[in-house]
Amino acid sequence: MEVRNDGTPIHFDFHSLTLGVDKESKRFRRPLIDWRRWCFMLNSIQMSEEEAQGLASERYDETTLINQLMPLMVHSLLITRGERGASLIQQKQKKLGRHDVPGITLTSSPETTGCGDVFGAAYLLRSLQSKDPVAAVEFANQVAAINATLHGAQELHKLPELLATHFPPVQAAKESR
Repeated sequence: MEVRNDGTPIHFDFHSLTLGVDKESKRFRRPLIDWRRWCFMLNSIQMSEEEAQGLASERYDETTLINQLMPLMVHSLLITRGERGASLIQQKQKKLGRHDVPGITLTSSPETTGCGDVFGAAYLLRSLQSKDPVAAVEFANQVAAINATLHGAQELHKLPELLATHFPPVQAAKESR
């Protein structure tokens, strides 16, 4: 609560929290009984479609989950959809707004390992820089697509160079206006 009171933005990705581990050390998707407590007053929450479907033991459809989650004083909900893009849901003057970002067609077979983490990092970075969640989710979607063209963690070092060729630095863009 102290961090929230200080105005420190919190971005939370539900990925690992929604995973259990069975006796054979295999991961499985599990609902969270106390999911509302985790969501309360967060700036941004990220989850995949699959995580959204299984978050609550009630197995809410997406619309019902959004209507249950957003009154918890969440600023932005991000639902990632893999190659089909992402959705941003925001509370605006007591009304829900939605911005769907289409997927990006890749020329090579996608390597999706780490794309959610890259998406979350890119969203948080651009959101803090621009204070514009719509621009941030569009940027995050593009960065995750670029990440999907890399072959595993051994090529992750290429990401900054690829980003530099696709996106001018935010500071340089602001100075040119």
